[in-house]
Amino acid sequence: NRLWGTEIYSDANRYGRYQSYGALEILYDGNWDASGYVAGGAGWDWNIMPGTTTVHLPYPSLQANKERGDERQTYSFVGALAYGNNGIFAMDFKERAEGNYTPSNLTFKKSVFAFGNMMICLGSGISSSNTKFNTATNLFQSINVSDNPSIYTKSNEPVSDGNYNNILSTSSSYQWLVNGQSTGYYIPKNAGEITVLRGTQTTPISTTTSGFPVANANFSKAFINHGTSPKNGQYQFVVVPATTPKKMEQISASFANGEVFEVLKQTDTLHAVYYIPNKITSYAFFEPMERVNIGYVNSISEKALVAIKEQHDSITITIDNPDLNAGDAESPKDAPIDAVKGWKSIPINVVLKLKGNWLILNNPSKAGITVEDNTLSVKFTLVDGLQETITLKKK
Repeated sequence: NRLWGTEIYSDANRYGRYQSYGALEILYDGNWDASGYVAGGAGWDWNIMPGTTTVHLPYPSLQANKERGDERQTYSFVGALAYGNNGIFAMDFKERAEGNYTPSNLTFKKSVFAFGNMMICLGSGISSSNTKFNTATNLFQSINVSDNPSIYTKSNEPVSDGNYNNILSTSSSYQWLVNGQSTGYYIPKNAGEITVLRGTQTTPISTTTSGFPVANANFSKAFINHGTSPKNGQYQFVVVPATTPKKMEQISASFANGEVFEVLKQTDTLHAVYYIPNKITSYAFFEPMERVNIGYVNSISEKALVAIKEQHDSITITIDNPDLNAGDAESPKDAPIDAVKGWKSIPINVVLKLKGNWLILNNPSKAGITVEDNTLSVKFTLVDGLQETITLKKK
């Protein structure tokens, strides 16, 4: 709410509003083509930033009304937690038009749980007041001026048609796709309809306010539909970079059989996932929560990202609060050197209550410890979005 997610100028990034709506870009070594992009975005559909949840608008409506229209949102809980080869990203979003465009009152909560070579993506609370245009969660878009690499839709047979328009249903079974850049997508059963498109598109270049000139590109794209004016919509999908159709077919079957992960909770308060191979439970708490009762966690006093890894009879907890908890500095000299426009990050205490009896093996964060009634309370002081950790052993 104090940092902008997009900078829009009179002659630059005119259609870039959605860049900060929870994008998940998969980038590969090599030139622009390797990642499905064209320099300057010539021919890019500005509604479909991969990973974002957006209202698909006509370009005149998508463009900012003002010459300078930096994009901010209402909430400040957005950021990530890294632990080893794993991580969590979460975003609590409420649109904040501020006169830059006609509002759609878009809201959502989204999370990404990264485990090794896969990313489990969850969304909840997806709502919009826009009754004319579709709200969607965008899986991918790739463009190319001279070619259009084949994609795969739950088959080892390539889809190479120059014009392709299909809706994949998940009402009876899961679906999977692999795009032309080798990124795989798994969408579980009963997770909505996926629109898959291929062809040639014409879009305004990023510097124009009139809609002209335009640029052309070959494209492939896919998105999960939420419909017009959705209320409390959801999504689930898994991203697997650098895969093949054969590998995606195999791993999708293991996902569907519950062999790799389990979604433990997907509400507006909490997203939680258990990763079976490494015994990791990851949580994105969008609100303080009593009676969590998932894994070892009883409750948490504030918003936070939490990862708990089990190993034999011990657990390691990693936690942060990506919300900078910004407060006004009394004067510029009272603010730290990284403060912007007179505000600073303020520490916040987060109490995590765990069920069971525990010994403290390692407490580098010097977290406060309280034991009561078969419950261990750990009090972390979190600031600047930085993580803290503690390792416990079962008594």
